[in-house]
Amino acid sequence: MKTNFFSTLMVIIISVNAYSQAADSLFVAGNNAYAQGNYKESLRLYEKVLDKGYMSEAVYFNLANSHYKLNNVAESIYFYEKAKKLDPSDPAIKNNLTYAEQMRVDEIEALPQPEVKEFTKETALALSLTSWSWIAIISGFLAFGSFIVYFLRSKTAQKRLFFTLFVTFSFTGLASHLMASTQESIIQNSQYAIIFPEEIKVYAEPNPKSERLFMLHEGTKVSVESEFNEFSKIKLKDGSTGWTRSSYFKEL
Repeated sequence: MKTNFFSTLMVIIISVNAYSQAADSLFVAGNNAYAQGNYKESLRLYEKVLDKGYMSEAVYFNLANSHYKLNNVAESIYFYEKAKKLDPSDPAIKNNLTYAEQMRVDEIEALPQPEVKEFTKETALALSLTSWSWIAIISGFLAFGSFIVYFLRSKTAQKRLFFTLFVTFSFTGLASHLMASTQESIIQNSQYAIIFPEEIKVYAEPNPKSERLFMLHEGTKVSVESEFNEFSKIKLKDGSTGWTRSSYFKEL
């Protein structure tokens, strides 16, 4: 029984490793195709990596770059946003997304946000979720170590120093944990999508016979508020809302 179990386990490990190596090979081949200017081929190879279930900011980022080179507005913005969702702090992703957004037709001004809320959001997204988590963990260990040393020391000056370190590391750990939680909440509670057709109509009601409110174009980012049959209520960052067909966008 044990022999069968370990044999099965080894087969699974070898299969997963072979599968991972195949995805890595496709990713490298995609990079080579991109470097040679063969962007359609790089798209095909990166998509095969996704088909194998390997999703990372690097795959999304390179896929977005290939679409950008082919002037695929919606696709490039969509995959840059997917990469940014995994690593909001990466400057290359932010920079390339900005360039891709310049290809859009729609220019929508965001509503002003309370300064404290905006500052908290920007701070939470300044580092990746992994980075905030590591800072919180390391700070926790340092705070614990500082407290132990404070407890063992007898001299007043040394006790004062390590107590100050304990308070500092404790505050840093709690603040980092708060930033990680805030970032996770922002990502989970933000149901955004990208418009894919070249031009769509947005209606006052989930009915194409209702009043047409405005038009939107490919690459525009919207917030999905609710759904009704084949329609979805969307909201723009300027506060405008309306209904359009759910098939017109892809959720991030």
